[in-house]
Amino acid sequence: MLQERKKTLVDKITDLACFHPWKCITSVLLLLCILAPGLANFKEAYDVRIWFRETDPNIKILDQFERKFGNDENLVIVLHSPSGVFDPSTAETIRSLTEDLLASVHQVIRVDSLSNYNYTYADGDEIIVEPFFPDPGEEISQELLDQKKKTALAHKVMPGYLVSKDTKSAMLFARLVPTLDGSPNYRKIVADARKLLKDKYQGKDDHQFHILGEAAVNDAFREIGNRDVEIIVPILFLLIILYMLFVFRSVKATLLPLVIIGMSIVMTLGLCFMMGMVYNSILTILPTILIAISIADSVHVIVTYFQFRALGIDSFDAAYKATHKNIIPTFLTSISTMIGFFSLTMTELVPIRQLGILAGIGCALAWIITIFFLCPLLTKINFKVPKTFTHTKDVDGASPLAHLLVQKLKRYITPIL
Repeated sequence: MLQERKKTLVDKITDLACFHPWKCITSVLLLLCILAPGLANFKEAYDVRIWFRETDPNIKILDQFERKFGNDENLVIVLHSPSGVFDPSTAETIRSLTEDLLASVHQVIRVDSLSNYNYTYADGDEIIVEPFFPDPGEEISQELLDQKKKTALAHKVMPGYLVSKDTKSAMLFARLVPTLDGSPNYRKIVADARKLLKDKYQGKDDHQFHILGEAAVNDAFREIGNRDVEIIVPILFLLIILYMLFVFRSVKATLLPLVIIGMSIVMTLGLCFMMGMVYNSILTILPTILIAISIADSVHVIVTYFQFRALGIDSFDAAYKATHKNIIPTFLTSISTMIGFFSLTMTELVPIRQLGILAGIGCALAWIITIFFLCPLLTKINFKVPKTFTHTKDVDGASPLAHLLVQKLKRYITPIL
């Protein structure tokens, strides 16, 4: 009587996934329930500080400097008027906008513009300091503005700072309140400025407005990153769905990889925010990475499952064989990918290090979900074999295309190398 073969680790994992499906499925769902609440801690940041460790010497020096002298972060409004800024309408707009920025935009502590620039000049033995434009309420005549235009262009500071040298553009600098703990709320600052311009100034005369400065640049990272995710991820999902429907010809078989993708993203991002990390411009590419990793593992298993089913094997045995066949290949792929991502942790740039950690962990989670959630589900769902697999003759045999490719590689190996 032949001695029974000793079970390997792959055999034991396959037995666990296929003979105890509900235990595995419940365990994965429990892990999902543990990690998913981390999404409630969602925070985002896009300022320069996120690139450095809190203990970085340069950040400490910057903090000390800002505690002593404040910061120089600002929001800049450029008012462009093709007819020139030195006319009564534009001058009144500059004067009014200077007051409104201070009153209506979040965390603005001071506004510098032509309107309130402290113009200093001598009158005999007296030194006179006064706002460049008359106080609000006082009429601004064209004659006065013609005189102010000559004064501004002859000034050492104003040209190229508060007014362009062709006098068609004026700059308003909204200085932000110093924040000793973190950074200003760039999102609200820019949103307030846009609302103010849209509600009160946009479309007035020939004036055009542009928002610049550190606040606008930092908020642009958030806007562009989020817009990329909103556009790229749906397109990616659509392409994946169309491809899987074409290959599997089954809605159920198409939904399974999408579930794996969704669970991987939720778990990884939940862990991200549970660990106190913040969403930033680099982490916006994390969902796309997780989609690629998750789809690779799950589709390999499902394709092999259908190949075994096409050979006449029943659903449970096909799921068992597909699990057993794919554990080692998917594990080696996942572990090598994890090593690649974890190598990013060697950098001093914090967001890239975080991406490496999370993508590596996400890779591991995708493998765990595939083996202990997808494979057990395959034992419980009886799929109809798609027509694309009906011609399968041998799961382990190479296809004619593979044979042809190898022959070409052998024939042209020197020029290929």
